[in-house]
Amino acid sequence: MKPEPYRFNGLNLTNAQTKIDEIADKFSKHKLIEFNGCDASNQERYDFMLKIGSRLNWKVDFDVPGQVQFTYEEDHHLSVEAAQQAEKNNDNDIVVAWHLEHPYGRHPQLGALWYMDKKICPKECGTTGFIDTRVLLQMLDTDDYDFLSQSEIAQMALYFDNENDDIETFSAIETGSNRDFITIKHPNQQTVYPSYLRKPINPHYITGEELLRINPKGHYTKNGYRGHDRLVRFDGRKPTDLEQQRFNSINEWLYSNVQNNEDIAYFKHWDEGDALLVDVYSLIHCVRGGFNIGERYLKGIWGFPNVPDLPREPEQADQTESPRSFWTDQI
Repeated sequence: MKPEPYRFNGLNLTNAQTKIDEIADKFSKHKLIEFNGCDASNQERYDFMLKIGSRLNWKVDFDVPGQVQFTYEEDHHLSVEAAQQAEKNNDNDIVVAWHLEHPYGRHPQLGALWYMDKKICPKECGTTGFIDTRVLLQMLDTDDYDFLSQSEIAQMALYFDNENDDIETFSAIETGSNRDFITIKHPNQQTVYPSYLRKPINPHYITGEELLRINPKGHYTKNGYRGHDRLVRFDGRKPTDLEQQRFNSINEWLYSNVQNNEDIAYFKHWDEGDALLVDVYSLIHCVRGGFNIGERYLKGIWGFPNVPDLPREPEQADQTESPRSFWTDQI
């Protein structure tokens, strides 16, 4: 039930370009490809992603001023600092919560190449966990599957605190040519975030296999469990309170299984110079602690859907149109 990565030990990413068809076939099945000890340069990683992206129909290269490609660097310093303050930064403590990658986006990432550029903490520290959403879907009972098949959800929360379980506000829904989205705004910030509606059960973009695309992030407040995802429509209409409660129960079940069921989780133990090709659309992931700020430094390149209107980051969405009332007769 755990993800089973396919490993190319000792294969550098330049030579890997001659095995693109084999890598793509293994990737469709395993969802994770490990290149252990490949010690790749920035250019080698970028060239490999262009090659595999072309094979998998990902968009990697963008014409964005000042930006050659969708790259990012991450040391998780904020998460590590918070974990240290809470005295929960051991190698078995989760410092970056289990999550889907940017599920609120209009066209969320499909894949990524992650490279461990620096790692000077022990091997058992700073592991990355993966769970296959196909497995989570198989764990659902038939009634819950049928319920989710009629549902549309959106990530409503970017923030929580312990006192207020509705700190986020949802203000409007807009209908565009592609997909509806909710606009949400933290009461203490000016930034408005569009969060696009999605089906919680979605087919994989290559294999067509069904995936459970609910973000397992959540929080327990004084009023009980609150997930980041909320039910927005059920059977094409505004959901009832009972339907909202049922979705929240499914969400809490998911959160509990992800947190506590290690039979379905694979943890990657990194060495410096390792690379990992990840199907971030199919897999949820987390990061465990045990490392200090500056001891673990990861570089990545995203693979996005190859659609003509990218790039469009959620926080850059057009907010000039007049939003309709959140709950309208059209919903």
